[in-house]
Amino acid sequence: MYKSVFSPFPERSSSSLLTDAQKLVESDFDAPYGLFGLYYEKQDEKYGQLRADRIAEKFRTDVEFWYDFDIETVAIEPFEGLRHPHHQHGAVITWLLTDE
Repeated sequence: MYKSVFSPFPERSSSSLLTDAQKLVESDFDAPYGLFGLYYEKQDEKYGQLRADRIAEKFRTDVEFWYDFDIETVAIEPFEGLRHPHHQHGAVITWLLTDE
């Protein structure tokens, strides 16, 4: 769901991956910080923009736009052959955040 990843407004929803990035950097944990995302691709996806590499890049640019810290996409690892009928293939995406 789009807003559960990209919403920068925590008051409009409980949280998103974007607001989690901010909370992580503001936490007492030592930098660098990591984020992990699962991307499930629909069978016969009709929108070419909904690909793991594009989602990873959009998230990276959104973090840099909304917050004052750096982020790097570390890995995009595709998977397939899962048993769930709607979540059979996609990718694992990881990012590295720094508060510089």
